[in-house]
Amino acid sequence: MLTDNDIKKLKEVLATKKDIEKIAQSVTKGFAEIDNHLAAVFAWMARHRGSLDTGKRFSWS
Repeated sequence: MLTDNDIKKLKEVLATKKDIEKIAQSVTKGFAEIDNHLAAVFAWMARHRGSLDTGKRFSWS
């Protein structure tokens, strides 16, 4: 039979597992956001490649 101390330890382990899962989800979400930002940067670079390659000054037009 489980003692109160055993139950307490099990609860701590389960709480730790939940914390680790939350951290993993947060990290995964963070990497997805970074990936989206990088995709936007590369898309911007592709759109403005001509002005960057030719040495012309960049303009917002």
